[in-house]
Amino acid sequence: VLIIGAGGFGRHLKSNLKDFNSGKLSFGGFFDKNLKLKTKYNEKNIHKMVAKKTIFVNGLGNFAFSWYPKIFKKYISQKYNFINLTHNTCKISNDVKIGIGSTFMENALIKSNSKIGNFCIINSSSIISHDVKVGDFCNISLGAKIGGNCEIGKNSFLGINSTIIQGIKIGSNSIIGAGSVVTKNVGDNVVVIGNPAFEYRDNN
Repeated sequence: VLIIGAGGFGRHLKSNLKDFNSGKLSFGGFFDKNLKLKTKYNEKNIHKMVAKKTIFVNGLGNFAFSWYPKIFKKYISQKYNFINLTHNTCKISNDVKIGIGSTFMENALIKSNSKIGNFCIINSSSIISHDVKVGDFCNISLGAKIGGNCEIGKNSFLGINSTIIQGIKIGSNSIIGAGSVVTKNVGDNVVVIGNPAFEYRDNN
């Protein structure tokens, strides 16, 4: 596998690759967020590697609205072979629908009839309940909890130990602060914090 992302999150995946996808993967190198190749292979060989079913995985743990989706556009257009990277302790119900290029970390739990989009990070010990829809390029942080029948818009970020109660809709490009408890719908391009969560506005 080649890991997209050479920061701390990507390095963690490399160091623990034996614990993902039943230990059948071997490490080939990194691409950093600037698409710079860090591997024993050179860029001229990448197309040959793709033809030989080389696998790409999402190792970008840092969240940023502007460049996060764009980073994968090149790879998608060139039809690189992405897989979902799943830690062996992660539990996903059999009827969950998953896009491409998502990464599921230690002890994450996803319950029945949910849908996970493309290139998401579902981080360690997070819980996604039944009938939840998570859009593309979402980052669900450590210990975040999403109740049943929720909808998380694309490019959104749920902070560490945040809680989304059942039936809530989170818009696209929105941020839920760490430890926040969301009891009302959240629109697009909004930052909310607190318990209960309220919209944060920087007045400076």
